[in-house]
Amino acid sequence: MTIDFDSLFKLYVKDYIKSNPNLKPDDADILAEELYDAWLRSPSSELGGVAPEKYFAGLDAQELIDRVIEYIRAGMHTPDPLSIAITDKKDEVGRLLLEELFNNRAKEVQLEVIELLKEIQYQTEDIFLKLAADENTEDEVADSAAEALMQNDQNIGRKALELLNSAVCPKVIDRLCDIVCENETQGAFEQVSQLFEKNKDKRKRAFYASCLGKLGDQRAISLLEEAIKRTDLTYFEYVAIRDAIEQLGGQIDIDREFPGDTDYELLKGLDE
Repeated sequence: MTIDFDSLFKLYVKDYIKSNPNLKPDDADILAEELYDAWLRSPSSELGGVAPEKYFAGLDAQELIDRVIEYIRAGMHTPDPLSIAITDKKDEVGRLLLEELFNNRAKEVQLEVIELLKEIQYQTEDIFLKLAADENTEDEVADSAAEALMQNDQNIGRKALELLNSAVCPKVIDRLCDIVCENETQGAFEQVSQLFEKNKDKRKRAFYASCLGKLGDQRAISLLEEAIKRTDLTYFEYVAIRDAIEQLGGQIDIDREFPGDTDYELLKGLDE
């Protein structure tokens, strides 16, 4: 049976408010984190007198994994008391989570496992890179793995750059480029600037302009300043290029108008 810990916490807060009649609504919001910590530590009659943070403490690693799967099947995320128990046994549970990640092909399970591996800070960089760079990985799972790798870590960035140099699948190229740039990887300017210059798709050019801004290489300013002068830009491209220039420390003094451009006209209408 999956216990709804969120509902138990709401009951705890309700009882607290009842026992503190002078409490103002704003006070409860301010005290929310403090109340949550107190609830985690407080013995609960609904849990047989056990505090929520200790409820799963007696389970072994495989039993903890089984509980995670039960919550996923119930359409619920892993509750904090279960996450606490997993963190306490993170070495044993981490190995089993990795097995689950590759053996269980259900998207919901893979996504939850990635979140748990991130939460317990299990060493999974190479595994996540493999998922992000595999064109057969479901998009949502690959994107979640890629997001976990955006840590301002040069080592991760260099590994992603090596994979980017040989990638051919457009979705994989975009994903790896994002990892490379979010980690401000040194030596990536040439590759990313080529992706920006050679791509004909306007949405993709906007994406690569954004990547150049995140990469932080000052050489991109002149490239982007030249690109923003083009007369065939969409407003979406223009904004991405302008924002990248400013992110790199450059400046665009004059805003252009894009009459007839759908995005431009929509935003203009909202401002009026």
